[in-house]
Amino acid sequence: MGRPVGKRLISVTAASLLASFALVGSAGAVSRRPTCSGTWQIVPSPSPGQGASELFAVYSASPTNAWAVGNSHTGAQVGFPLVEHWDGTSWSTVKVPRVSPVENVFYAVSGTSSSDVWAAGIEYDTTVGTWKPLVEHWDGTSWSISTTPDLGLQTYIRGVAAISPTDAWLVGFSGSFPTLTEHWDGTSWTVVPASGGALNAVTALSSDDVWAVGQSSGSFAVHWDGVSWTSFPAPGTGPLFGAAGLSSADVWAVGYTGELSAQAIADHWDGSQWSESFSNHYPSQSVLSAVAASSPTDVWAVGNRLNYRSTFRTLIEHFDGAGWSVVPSPNANVRDDLLQGVAVDSTPGAWVVGWWTQRHGTGRTLIERYC
Repeated sequence: MGRPVGKRLISVTAASLLASFALVGSAGAVSRRPTCSGTWQIVPSPSPGQGASELFAVYSASPTNAWAVGNSHTGAQVGFPLVEHWDGTSWSTVKVPRVSPVENVFYAVSGTSSSDVWAAGIEYDTTVGTWKPLVEHWDGTSWSISTTPDLGLQTYIRGVAAISPTDAWLVGFSGSFPTLTEHWDGTSWTVVPASGGALNAVTALSSDDVWAVGQSSGSFAVHWDGVSWTSFPAPGTGPLFGAAGLSSADVWAVGYTGELSAQAIADHWDGSQWSESFSNHYPSQSVLSAVAASSPTDVWAVGNRLNYRSTFRTLIEHFDGAGWSVVPSPNANVRDDLLQGVAVDSTPGAWVVGWWTQRHGTGRTLIERYC
C-alpha cells in the first residue's frame, strides 16, 4: 500500500526532517489551561491508540474554540482519522466517521464559524488499492463525510480553505489532475482546472482572491481571481508547504529550498510579485511546514531543524513587520521533535501542533500555545 511520508511529501535530505514532539497524552480530555506569559508552552493533548498519534494541522476560531486534526493508529497499525477540540480548558478527542478499514488521515482543517469546519486528507480504498480523498464537515453537532468527485486514480488532498458555508476550496494532486483544485458551492464539490504542479496548501482571502502553493520543478503558486487559476513562479528550488494571506498585497508561503541540503524559506507576495524575505537563521537542514498571520506585524511560521547531535528540534519563527526572528519553543524530550501546523486567533495568540517520537519510534501528539 505504501503510506505517504508525513503531511508534506518532503523529499531529498528534507525527508529526514520528519520528526516528533514532546508530551505524552491519553485518550479523552486532557486538562491544563496555559498561563499567558508571552512564551510558547506545551499543552497536554490526547494520544489515543497504541500506535502512532500525529497532528498535522490546526484551526482556531477563538481562544476557546480550536480544532486539531491528524490520525491515530491501533496496535495493529490500523489508521483512524484523529480530530481533537479545544474548549478553552482542555483538548479532547471528537468522534469522526472512518471510511477505510486500513488507513485514514487528515492533513488540513479550516472553518468560518463554530458550525462550519472542514477537515481534509486521504483514505486508502482497499477495493481498488488506491488513495482517495477523505473530506468531512462539522455542522456544530457532529462530523459527517462529504463526497468528492471520483477521479479514478491516486488522489491526494493536502489543503483546505473555507470562505463561507457556500464557498470553500480543496487542493492537492492526482494522476488525473497533477494540479488539483476543487470548489464547494454549498451543495457539492467540483473540480476546477488548474496547472503548475502538485499543491500542498491553500489560503483564501475572498471568493475572488485565493492562493495555493506547492511544487513543480521548483517553488510555485497559483492564484484564483474568481474566474480562473493563474500560475506564478516563486523563489526557491524546493516545495512550498504552507500559505497565509492578509490582503491582496500581503500573502506568505513557506517551505524549503535546496537540493541536497534543505534550508527553510519564506516567500512573500506584495501584490505584484513573489520574493524571498526570509533571513537565514539555519543555513541547512531546516524546513518550515506551515504559516499563519493575524496582522502585517504578527506572522508565525513553524517547522523543524537538525541540531549538532543530528536530532530534530522544533523551529518557530516570527515576523514583526520588519524581519524574521527565531522564537524559543519547548522540546520536552531529547528525541526528535516536529511541528506541522500553526493557527492564530488573537493578537497575541497562536497554536502549533505536531508530534514527538517515543524511544520505540511511536509518535505522540504535541500541541503548544502562545499568548
